[in-house]
This record gives sequence, structure tokens and C-alpha cells, in this order.
Amino acid sequence: MHTVASTHAYSTLSDYIAEAKRKGIKLFAITDHGPDMEDAPHHWHFINMRIWPRLVDGVGILRGIEANIKNINGEIDCSGKMFDSLDLIIAGFHEPVFAPHDKETNTQAMIATISQPQTYRRYRDHRQRQGAYN
Repeated sequence: MHTVASTHAYSTLSDYIAEAKRKGIKLFAITDHGPDMEDAPHHWHFINMRIWPRLVDGVGILRGIEANIKNINGEIDCSGKMFDSLDLIIAGFHEPVFAPHDKETNTQAMIATISQPQTYRRYRDHRQRQGAYN
């Protein structure tokens, strides 16, 4: 889900926590747009996610990003300290960053993105931290 940090969204982290609690949702993810998108938060937003509590009123919060695939080589707009603050990375195509191409090009870019070591590392590290949400 996007927060108001992605300027086309309307809800804050606190809004989502309250709604999740009301609906009995135990875990959700915030995935604001990666910084290369026009309406995206600055990369500091993602670095500062590390200070977010993992659990509020019985609701777990996953820290994430909707990263932008930047090219056919699978580069994304998430790196360095941003990785260390995030639990998950969702990567996709957004036309202002890397316009969708034909099926073969898009598939090649997606496979290259998935193959990046930092993408796999996020999955592995998250599985090791799952106990933080109990």
C-alpha cells in the first residue's frame, strides 16, 4: 500500500494501522513508490523506515518499496542503506522510469531484476526476521 508519501495516495501509516486493527488484519506492508518516480518520496523516506515499530496494537508492519525497474539489466531505484531498512521489494515497470516494451524485453528485464543478489537477499533476510512480528 502507498502512504501520502507517494503523493497520489490519501492515507498515513497511522490510518492504515487503525484500519487494520479495526478489520482484524494482523500484518500489512507499506510499499511507497521508489524515488525515481515523479510522485515518489525521497530515498531518505525508505532509509528512515528503520525507525518504524514492527508491531503496533497487535498489527505487524512490513517496510517495503515499489521499486522501479530502470533498464533491461534489472537495475532498480533501491540501493545502499535503503536495502537495510526494508523487509520487501516489489519491482515493476512505470512508464516515466522505464516504459514497457515488447513481451521479450519486459521478460528479460524482469528476470534480470529477480536475479539481482540484493533482491534475493531481502527474501532470505526477511525469513530470518519473521519472529519479530510474533
